[in-house]
Amino acid sequence: MSRFFKFFQDSQPAVFVFSLFILSACTASFNWREIQSEEHGYLALFPAKTSSEQKTIVYEGQSFPMIMQASQAGDALFAVGTIVLDPSFKDSHQFLEWLQNSAAQVIRTASAPELEKTQTRIALQKDEKVPVTGFQLEGLGPDQKQRIYWVRWVYRIDESGKPRIFQLSAIQTVPSALSAQQRKVITEEFLTFMNGFHPY
Repeated sequence: MSRFFKFFQDSQPAVFVFSLFILSACTASFNWREIQSEEHGYLALFPAKTSSEQKTIVYEGQSFPMIMQASQAGDALFAVGTIVLDPSFKDSHQFLEWLQNSAAQVIRTASAPELEKTQTRIALQKDEKVPVTGFQLEGLGPDQKQRIYWVRWVYRIDESGKPRIFQLSAIQTVPSALSAQQRKVITEEFLTFMNGFHPY
């Protein structure tokens, strides 16, 4: 899947996720499996076999590698991006806000999207939780096709003291007239993915 990340490579940090979706030839069906990524610090649910790529994001003149793990099932793509920040980096929250603002511009919506706030539990922990922010977007994507795009962010300082930003993306091309049943199915699939993510 290495070529999937070349499309929109030099565009906004959230837009490059569409490279994987638009150019993908995968047609796997949904077969949810739990992925434990010790290296990147999370536990997640993916609907099909995953592959990884790296993207360099430039913010205020600094380069930050984002490691992306993604899979496609049916007409939808699901991805988790991980950015590890140096503890000396002082603008982590501003960087997160910049990622959010960039993602909000990927889909052309009728009105300005509202940032949603929720929580997720820490992996292997029953009670400890961390904040989650995100958007549920629906409208025209960069390729002028109607899409549903859910994106969430989790900010977590790992055991070594390094801040990590996780970006969860779920994308699907949809018809302009989406039936209630189609919307229900997409919502259930997206929620399964989003709610199955837990940082260590």
